[in-house]
Amino acid sequence: MSLAGAPPRSLFSDAPRTRTGPAPYAEPEYDALDRAARPYAVEVRSTLDRWFSELPDYARPSIRANFRSPKTPVHRGALLELYLHETFRRLGFEIDLDVGREDPTRRRPDFLLEPDGARTWVEATAVLGADVFTAAERARLQQFYDLLNGCRDKRFLLSPQVDEVGGATLGRAQILDPIEEWLAGLDAADVRRRIDRGAEPPEIRLTPEGWVVAVEATPVREDMPLLEHERVLGSSIEGVAELDDVRPLRRNLKRKATRYGALDAPYVIAVLCVGTFVEDRDVAEALLGDTEYRWDRERGGVSGVRLPNGLWYAPGKPANTRVSAVVTIPHLSATSAAVVEPTVWTNPWARRPLQLELPWRRQEIAPDGRITTHEAAHSAADILQLPPGWPHSGR
Repeated sequence: MSLAGAPPRSLFSDAPRTRTGPAPYAEPEYDALDRAARPYAVEVRSTLDRWFSELPDYARPSIRANFRSPKTPVHRGALLELYLHETFRRLGFEIDLDVGREDPTRRRPDFLLEPDGARTWVEATAVLGADVFTAAERARLQQFYDLLNGCRDKRFLLSPQVDEVGGATLGRAQILDPIEEWLAGLDAADVRRRIDRGAEPPEIRLTPEGWVVAVEATPVREDMPLLEHERVLGSSIEGVAELDDVRPLRRNLKRKATRYGALDAPYVIAVLCVGTFVEDRDVAEALLGDTEYRWDRERGGVSGVRLPNGLWYAPGKPANTRVSAVVTIPHLSATSAAVVEPTVWTNPWARRPLQLELPWRRQEIAPDGRITTHEAAHSAADILQLPPGWPHSGR
């Protein structure tokens, strides 16, 4: 046990471990790892505690508390901070970590890296995919979407993002009444003008009964008004089909892009993609815009056209140019650190182009949207000095 006032020495509990079989599906990730007695779990806990010991004393309580959270995005977010700190440390970067000493009067990204001539800011964040939710949670999501489709204000299409599903279904008073009151205060024509100039749709965030929900409102087109019986979520949203691959990633990135204002060095957003959903195509659409397929009369075939709704491209001009690059780290978990390979996506319109040399796979985006792939100089296992087959399976 840690002494009072001393930084914790371990991410894990001191409880005896006797479980040798599989964990229940509903058990939080941290609990499953903390209670497992099998050799692979011992190896993982030992490795993560070594990484933990390299953190500054002030950062350990915060990262430990979040790592032990039963909420998947909180737990994985702390894991990402731990993983990045260890990776940057082994790459020999000087690290100024803000986690654990946040000051609301001077908000800044999580990491400031100070290699020679390549000062860089890095923000860490976790994004959920639809497959993270259980069958029971999906049923409550279905009910939530049905509730939103009962919205009486037909001036807007609603785009929901659910980060946490509460333990109970929601009623009109908890979710729809506050949304309708918020919509009543919006001028649809003014919102449309702002969006056409490159602004993001307005958003309301709600947290009733353990849910964490964000809802965007986009004005319907004047030449295509919604009829009384039509859905405000749009015909493409059925069940959880649009708690999808691209939208949560794009929205999270856009929030992080504007969170800190102008910075004095290149700014990188590192994203842990939780679930099995993110492929290169999804990331490209989040950054550059959705692909819409149209009939080309001259060519006599279908061609793909990028819509101006990506992180880096808004109507008529580049957007969020303060973001120099995005690093995607899909499927990172406590047991996959040796096999997950990050990818760096560079912004061709960056106000401050990325100068930092990172040994990961790189997707170099050209101003015309073409993407050139450069393979990694070193594997994650090599960088973290993890042995082949880590963690070794053991019964």
